[in-house]
Amino acid sequence: MAAIKKLAPILKTMRYIILGLILLLGTNLFSQTKEFSPKDFADEKFKVTYDTTSMTDFKVVLIVARPILGSVAQYQGTKVWVQRQSKGKLTEKYLGEIETERGIYRPYSQPLKDIYIIVECGDYDGQIHLINSDGDFVTIPGYYYAVNKPGLIYTQQANLGSVVFKYDLTSKTGTDLRGKNATVDNLLFNEIEGAYWVK
Repeated sequence: MAAIKKLAPILKTMRYIILGLILLLGTNLFSQTKEFSPKDFADEKFKVTYDTTSMTDFKVVLIVARPILGSVAQYQGTKVWVQRQSKGKLTEKYLGEIETERGIYRPYSQPLKDIYIIVECGDYDGQIHLINSDGDFVTIPGYYYAVNKPGLIYTQQANLGSVVFKYDLTSKTGTDLRGKNATVDNLLFNEIEGAYWVK
């Protein structure tokens, strides 16, 4: 019993050290979310571009930071963020680092006046981000999208000929259609060849 009493201060100190390490590691992990800061991308090492799209009530800025090797900016290692500027507030999402098999595109002309669309994609599948003037950025599965049904967006993956998701723009609810053999007539899906590719 006496030995335990002697160890109590040491155990208490060790507990504080362990808690401190957990907090430090947690903060470090959280910081890997990579909030965009221009000071992290020196002009001699990165080419940073800002692509701004004005929507009805807000602006979206696509930020691309490409590493410079020699004198040429390269795609591999490129980092991409999307920011919304609305009602004096800035909301940001880190879309990640582009690899050779992955890309990000957006339509040159946005098909909806009050929702910004940007797509992350791999070889066969992807995810579509829908950004409006407030609230969270909505992410739904899809590589191609069709918005020619009023109030609805439908998506497809590149390796599937069927519709995979339906999102109601008014109620902000989605329906996963994978495995349901859903068919929707007269859908005109986007042509990604005519899109602006970050890759």
